[in-house]
Amino acid sequence: MKILFIINDFESLVATQTTTIMMQKALNGHSVYVSGSSDWGITKGSLYFNCRRLIDKNIQLDEMPTFLSVQPAAKHVANTFDKILLRVNFGRTVNHELLRCLIRESDLPLSSAPLGIWLWMSKQSLSKLPESIVGRTYFSRNVDDLISVIDREDKVVIKPACGTRGQGVFLTQKEDPNLREMLETLAKSGTVMVQEYLRDSKAGDTRVLMLDGEILSLNGKSAAIQRIPGARDFRSNIHAGGTATPGQITNKMLTACNVLGPYLLRNGLRFVGADFIGGKLCEVNVCAPGGLVDAERFFNEPYTEYVIEQLTRTDRRSCYVAS
Repeated sequence: MKILFIINDFESLVATQTTTIMMQKALNGHSVYVSGSSDWGITKGSLYFNCRRLIDKNIQLDEMPTFLSVQPAAKHVANTFDKILLRVNFGRTVNHELLRCLIRESDLPLSSAPLGIWLWMSKQSLSKLPESIVGRTYFSRNVDDLISVIDREDKVVIKPACGTRGQGVFLTQKEDPNLREMLETLAKSGTVMVQEYLRDSKAGDTRVLMLDGEILSLNGKSAAIQRIPGARDFRSNIHAGGTATPGQITNKMLTACNVLGPYLLRNGLRFVGADFIGGKLCEVNVCAPGGLVDAERFFNEPYTEYVIEQLTRTDRRSCYVAS
């Protein structure tokens, strides 16, 4: 099978990323090509990608970024691929033309629906879910409206609705003299999310990986990673200095995942990461969820091989129906 991975860029690819291990495992039985999110175009009505091919089945994870960086690129028309795995974190880029293009190309064999990603890459998607599983959340770009909401809370977390990697995330309260300035700064870039502060956040959050609307689990071991904040930071994101430990799924998390699953399936979102603080769902990562490397290290199960096997199944129709 001829598989294309679309990634953000080659410069930021590192061995510890889920994307890297997915590409390595896909070499078993497949022809693997990789393209950056800017390496595409349209000519004579056909979408194409400038791709670099992975050809060494024995390549090690720490060798892959360097190997790809020196490989020559060749043009491939998009519809010549048997499966396209979209591994682009759109929260890291303001240019969403690729995503718009993929939404229009309704006959491509994508592993997840681009329209579903477009609708759910904003944290506003949480507003579709019952408050019982997500807690109190508010969205606006109007600073006065946001302040009136914060006045009714004790502590809150404010963040960009389309942020990523813990960037622009602040713990604050109504008495904070810098509150208006922080909100004004965030609102310049887009919609702002206000979340009630959950006391359980001191222990970090738990990333639960989900595949086809269900918790990813092999041999009774669920792929869950607890991320613990650094000593002087309330954020638990790995990119913000958090550390990963084995995670445990509580009954409240299980209930929330059971509620979330049908929403994901309806929107063609097959492989996602659901983040929990305590028993509350705080984010759904639909673009390029990470965690497989740590999950395999903690639980010694071949999660990545299973995910690749399921995402590349030819009996699955193209994921384009989203609501």
